[in-house]
Amino acid sequence: MPSYTVPLMLSNQGHGWGTKIGVFYGSFTVLFLVIMFFFFPEAKDRTYGELDERFERGIPAWLFASTKTAHQSQLESHV
Repeated sequence: MPSYTVPLMLSNQGHGWGTKIGVFYGSFTVLFLVIMFFFFPEAKDRTYGELDERFERGIPAWLFASTKTAHQSQLESHV
């Protein structure tokens, strides 16, 4: 579908959007960036167990990085 519609959007014979197509795709990019930030947690350097614990506790996705797991809290209490 994009291989058909994008050339029509760009050409003067079609819709003739020209560089305004950047606003079209940029708005979708911003929308999906917001959705990704609030609903998809960062899983880098996390084990499956840590992710499971955070999901079970109901921690919002944007707070995953700053929330300590039970194992981390236990290690800090022993020091």
